[in-house]
Amino acid sequence: HLRALYDPVHGDDAASVHGLYDTLQRTLGREVAPPVTDSSLQSYFDTLLERDRDVFNRVVGAAASRVEIVATDGRVAPLFDYIHSENGPSLEFSDLIDEDTVVVFDFCGIETRAKQALTLGILSSLWMALRARSEATATTVDPAQVNLYLDDAKDVVDTSLMETLLAQGRSFGLSLMLGVQYPAQLESADPEDDTY
Repeated sequence: HLRALYDPVHGDDAASVHGLYDTLQRTLGREVAPPVTDSSLQSYFDTLLERDRDVFNRVVGAAASRVEIVATDGRVAPLFDYIHSENGPSLEFSDLIDEDTVVVFDFCGIETRAKQALTLGILSSLWMALRARSEATATTVDPAQVNLYLDDAKDVVDTSLMETLLAQGRSFGLSLMLGVQYPAQLESADPEDDTY
């Protein structure tokens, strides 16, 4: 259903969690799939609609229930409902990484998977800003140091993004400190590479 929201003919350039939830509810209520131009996606929807009613209700109902959890959480929903506009706010670090400033994100009380997704989104945005800064500045200029302290890093330490930050971050002016409860939580995602 999410791919249908980005369909080149029937979809848009951006989608919100409420848009996804509404699409799932329409499919569940009317038993009509969203219009798509992709033949494999259309085949998936056709197969889904051909199943018996109980299977159909379980599959689409389960998806709608999961999306509803995010859509109705007042803390998380705005993050997934935000659609970027030229004049709107955005999570950009490019204006901050050369300034003497402190940025704190506190995800206390947020469920582990949501916290992991938010953390990876923030780290990805920071990494893009660091790479863009490197491309925009002369190679003879030392970039301002960015110090990142990531507490409770066990939730993201085994991701490819963290592998990249640990392996390449220093050359982009990133100093990274990981906080964990015990060293075994720092097992490398790729034992062959064994970055840490």
